[in-house]
Amino acid sequence: DKNNYSRLEHNKDSANKLSLALAEVLKNLWEILTQRDYPPTNFKNVISEMNPLFKGIKANDPKDLVLFLLETIHQELNKAPNKNLKTNYVDDTNFESVLYDFHLNYTNTDQSIITEEFNGYSNSMTACGFCGTTIHNVQTFNILFFPLEEIRKFKNYKHNNVTVKDCFEFYQRDNIFPSFYCNRCRRLCQSLNTNRLISNPETLVINLNRGRGLEYNVNIVYDEYINLREFIFSPQSPYYYELTGVICHLGSNDEGGHFIAYCKNSNNCEWYKFNDSFISKCYFYEVQNANLPYVLFYNYVQV
Repeated sequence: DKNNYSRLEHNKDSANKLSLALAEVLKNLWEILTQRDYPPTNFKNVISEMNPLFKGIKANDPKDLVLFLLETIHQELNKAPNKNLKTNYVDDTNFESVLYDFHLNYTNTDQSIITEEFNGYSNSMTACGFCGTTIHNVQTFNILFFPLEEIRKFKNYKHNNVTVKDCFEFYQRDNIFPSFYCNRCRRLCQSLNTNRLISNPETLVINLNRGRGLEYNVNIVYDEYINLREFIFSPQSPYYYELTGVICHLGSNDEGGHFIAYCKNSNNCEWYKFNDSFISKCYFYEVQNANLPYVLFYNYVQV
């Protein structure tokens, strides 16, 4: 939004090259909504200069670009007091202690627009099958990765449709591991592992892993709003979201073709289609029926 743009623009520095290039794109997009095209040439050149993976015109997996943008801009704008220190790894049996220590360490090393907007907390719990001791491992995330074909099999669907809520049910499923060494009972035994979302970010990014086989054509079903209250541990966490962006793929397979994006403008609540430099207004039913979504972007809505 414009508040974040102002903060990006305020941090003008030669070391903030990518952040400033993105700020330029956002500023121009707000100003040219009445026009039909905008080529983000400088933004593309800066990305290609900083990461050889994005040189040329080859279609890359959009998650690679999103991860690169989030990580690089965070590094450029990180204002944490001890940003050069690595966050301590925390793994213990007391969840409250783990969460407190991790949060304290993390906020001491990582503070930026990116962490404020895109980062959430998750907890991976591993329970010993013999003595029941549970180990908690708290981590941050800025993208959630969902393998569509595995989710379709997990739900035992005969059809090819998977919903966004199916993805979150899959994420929090129980996993049995046959070989786990427990430090408490000092033996190798079976364990139960479960992932839980502690708190969600303001902007939730979902990557839909399609692979190269049957999973490539699995269809994701989504609405413009989604309530994730049942999947979040913290009652203070954002849970009600509005869909604001979708990256889709056009082509016969995942190794070629072309990516386009649909974005919702927060000022006029209109949807726009971005196809290279061409911009056109569209309706949400077109977004819902778009071909092969790869990445979904949701923004928190207060209720």
